[in-house]
Amino acid sequence: MFRTVRNLGLVTALLLLPMSASALGISITNVASTGGNTNVLQVGDVITFDLVLENSTATEIFALGVGVDGYDSDLNGLADNGLVLAGSNVAARAFNIVPGFGGINNIRYDATGGTGVDGGVELGFNNPFNALFGLPTIEPLRVSIFDGISLDPITGDGSNDIGINGGLVDAAGLVDVHLQISFQATAGANVPAVHTLRFGDESQGFGVIGDGGAILDFTDASYSFSVVPEPGTALLMGLGLAGLAGIRRR
Repeated sequence: MFRTVRNLGLVTALLLLPMSASALGISITNVASTGGNTNVLQVGDVITFDLVLENSTATEIFALGVGVDGYDSDLNGLADNGLVLAGSNVAARAFNIVPGFGGINNIRYDATGGTGVDGGVELGFNNPFNALFGLPTIEPLRVSIFDGISLDPITGDGSNDIGINGGLVDAAGLVDVHLQISFQATAGANVPAVHTLRFGDESQGFGVIGDGGAILDFTDASYSFSVVPEPGTALLMGLGLAGLAGIRRR
């Protein structure tokens, strides 16, 4: 009987442990808003996310593409949903074996090109060539924040990486982070009640490739918040709803 109880306790303990297919993914370490509220944004507020890439099991990686989507909620390729890209900052490399070396280069970090713009690149446009392959011609807006490829397997866990502020990246984001991205709330014509931003490889054009071209599991992160329309917009919406209610009564 004691052995059975002990075994059940062991099973229960194992079930309570965090489960992950590869422990390869991205996490949000901090969220900040110029308006002070990270759950409800007013028009003009800027919300900023600090992000860390993780590979605690030292999975072999040959290519890494990570981005952000969800702010183009109607997938029309236009910035008309009450949220626009405000800026970003990205690390030069990830998953280094020793600090600053032996990792995978991020082509989104372009300081060596002399432009001084070290950030993500917004993607999404009307692509008529997609029609030739039976693909959607309208691509939703999204941001590429890390994009790299290597001929040799990369197995660093991220702890030897240099972050956006020049310090070592900490798994909990307490020292530095790999990526930072900001969005600003606007008075868009099609503002949804709630925005859910997704950070990872789920969006079109992103992915993580392992040995032999295998597509690796990658744990994404997400964050939901609402955008409050401007008073004038909210008033018009209220009048419209009141008008519809009046028509129904008649």
